[in-house]
Amino acid sequence: MHGPDLKVTKVGIGCDHLGLVLKETLRRHLQDRDLVVVDTGVNDDSPVDYPDIGAALARRLARGEFERGILVCGTGAGMAIAANKIAGVRAVCVMDPYTAERAIASNNAQIITFGAQVIGPQVAVMLADIYLRNEFQGGRSAPKVAKLEALDQAWWCIRGTDFHALPEGSRDMGADQSIDFDAARRILETERARLLEASAAAAAERRPVTLDQQSVGRLSRMDALQVQAMAKAVDVRRQDRLQRIEAALRRLDDGDYGACVACGEDIPAKRLAIDPTVALCIACAR
Repeated sequence: MHGPDLKVTKVGIGCDHLGLVLKETLRRHLQDRDLVVVDTGVNDDSPVDYPDIGAALARRLARGEFERGILVCGTGAGMAIAANKIAGVRAVCVMDPYTAERAIASNNAQIITFGAQVIGPQVAVMLADIYLRNEFQGGRSAPKVAKLEALDQAWWCIRGTDFHALPEGSRDMGADQSIDFDAARRILETERARLLEASAAAAAERRPVTLDQQSVGRLSRMDALQVQAMAKAVDVRRQDRLQRIEAALRRLDDGDYGACVACGEDIPAKRLAIDPTVALCIACAR
């Protein structure tokens, strides 16, 4: 039954088709402990894509529909990656007791994931109990978790989004959270400096590739062309990210997105912009 050792009362649980049997075992166990369990599916073994399930549960958790979440797929890795894509959510793949404890105690992870093809049901039940009877300890871990949250905020600044400007129901972070623009600026400036340094280093090392056997050594002509193409692609991606960061920093400086490209009306400070180079007001974005 639900005793004083458990730190939560409501848990969300979801899985893909590979995790269905283990998910059902965990659901029954949690319900036997008098926890309120929100089952987000799936409920049959029809093939599904784990990113859809993981992101859906993570969004509901971020909106405050339940306190913690458990996701199950084949390895647990895919679900963790999917859940971590949702701003404000931290998910950890768990396979041992120590990680189950530290996931919440040190990392304040609201979601843990299991691999149904990696661990058995008895181990999963034990790890879930360990996770649910522990809580975030703060202390030295608090500033580290704060930095994780700031990374989320910086990403949203790159995308041009202010949480309070998003239409109701579309926020990935909780309604009581807001962007720390100073922290976001520091992260953006650090990332800009890193990218500029990487660009300078790449330019200094770049040499024309002569497609004769002496200059390319063991590389074939096709290998040499692929090396050139890969280097160019990396540079294009780096420059694109730099442009996005510069646009985000300009928005932070100006506090204004300018005129909406759809209706022409001025967009108030720190309002929704779908793309760093295309400003769109709330009404037109809906």
